[in-house]
Amino acid sequence: MTQLRLVKPPFEPDDASGPVDTFWTRAGRFIRRASVAGVCLSVLVHIVLWVVAMFITVHRPASAYAAPEGDTFELALATDAVLTELIDASVSFDDPAVPEVPLEDIVAPDLLNTPEPLTSTALLPDINPADLVSGGGDIGTGFDADAGGAGGGANFFGVEAKGRRFVYIVDVSGSMGFGGRIEALRASLAQSIDALAENAEFIIIAFSDGGYPVGGRAEWTRAAPRDKQRFRGMIAQLQARGGTEPRPAFQMAFALRPRPDAFYFMTDGEFHPDVVMFVNSLNAEVRAPIHCISLGDDSGAPLLRRISQESGGTYTHIPGRGP
Repeated sequence: MTQLRLVKPPFEPDDASGPVDTFWTRAGRFIRRASVAGVCLSVLVHIVLWVVAMFITVHRPASAYAAPEGDTFELALATDAVLTELIDASVSFDDPAVPEVPLEDIVAPDLLNTPEPLTSTALLPDINPADLVSGGGDIGTGFDADAGGAGGGANFFGVEAKGRRFVYIVDVSGSMGFGGRIEALRASLAQSIDALAENAEFIIIAFSDGGYPVGGRAEWTRAAPRDKQRFRGMIAQLQARGGTEPRPAFQMAFALRPRPDAFYFMTDGEFHPDVVMFVNSLNAEVRAPIHCISLGDDSGAPLLRRISQESGGTYTHIPGRGP
């Protein structure tokens, strides 16, 4: 007997001619569609933001950004120096002319020549600062009379200077320890600082082998009563030691901002001739008067005269006994 056996045909896809729809093909189609949709959405968002930005820029309220029609404004630009002069010019004062008087008539002879060691009271007995005058010529020679504020000015060893910002460069070398010179410096320096107007500013730079600011900071100090009292104590502690090298002190002074209005340069001896050229080069731009004072020993007088003449300042000698 013949037996019939069913044989299962092999699997055939419905559409044998089309590609097989696998997981990776479906994932590729999804990524392409998502990318196109993302690009379209990004373009739409950027267009909306651009339209909003244009609206904000074009349709801002005119009154908040622009002046009313017909109104004009002028803008003036000025430097710090010009503004300072305009402020200071609100209170003016005349430039008093001081007649030429021989130095020996205005400086007490043998100011430092006393038989006993000098103290502050022994140095300047019965001397009223108002009675002291400059070493000759008009006060503030070579300096703008309008630079100082109300009550502007300083007096150091009887030498007048005008302005609001004063630099005291003082010699504390070893030779200052003789003849009562360091005591004379302390007394006159304290007296000068104490007489400054409260709107004035000052700095004291002592020098010997180098220079250092009294008070520890190379900056301007307002001449307020509290600061005057503080500096009186530091001035009383000045000691004489070392050599005579003023160049670091001048370099420190000319680095100050705002610029100094006037300098006092006091020394009791001779220093290197190169100092003159060094100081003049620093002062070429500032053009501030440097009032030079020789105390006791006038061996440095020729150099001091050159500095004072080329800066528009004055030179004064305070006589006294030598070492």
